[in-house]
Amino acid sequence: MECLRCGNCCTQHPAFVSPAEIRRITSHLGITPDDWARLYAGDGPDYHGYFPVRQSGGACVFLRYDGNIASCEIHPVKPDCCANWVPGLDKKECRQGFDNQLSAEAG
Repeated sequence: MECLRCGNCCTQHPAFVSPAEIRRITSHLGITPDDWARLYAGDGPDYHGYFPVRQSGGACVFLRYDGNIASCEIHPVKPDCCANWVPGLDKKECRQGFDNQLSAEAG
């Protein structure tokens, strides 16, 4: 299944990043590690060496919308946990996005 770009995965699952991913993202954004800590580091403990990305408004801080189409502000260097997400109707998040898309088309 092709991604519907609904953003449900970005609202229902916090992203966790490794120190190497943080370096990759900060380099892409042209910011320092201190900037990362201040702007994008989430609350909570690390999880086996991975650190949470900040949530804003109930979603990943890097999630953006253009109308109903979701995108990632750091797509070229997004965390592995996001890059490895495989959309499919076996996932409740994707089923919700599919149902919302059908409702929008019908309404």
